[in-house]
Amino acid sequence: SIGVYGAPIASVLCYLVALSMNLYFLKRLGYLKDSIFSLFSKPLICAALCGASAYAVVFVGRMVFSSETRITSLIILAAAGIVGVAVYAVSMLAVKGITCDEVRILPKGNRICEFLLRKGFIKEKK
Repeated sequence: SIGVYGAPIASVLCYLVALSMNLYFLKRLGYLKDSIFSLFSKPLICAALCGASAYAVVFVGRMVFSSETRITSLIILAAAGIVGVAVYAVSMLAVKGITCDEVRILPKGNRICEFLLRKGFIKEKK
């Protein structure tokens, strides 16, 4: 009765089991100091804002461009992607969901980290 949907359902369930086991042992061994809720709540809220802003850009883009051609679809999609990434990054900085160590792994991360530290967007972990 599940049919073709069985493979994606099984994949999601498999990853959920692996995630829950990893989180359990990280918490048990003391490597995970934050609660599970705080670990997932900030990125979830920011992802919802990202999705809503990208959807709004697509909605407005379809109203602005009366004809739907490939080039207009490309413009709308690119704009929605750029706005979504920007909203996600800004909202993660606003809710203090990004640490200095995470920024430092990026290309030019040390310079970006120093800038964000000077502006007060992130704090150095002690």
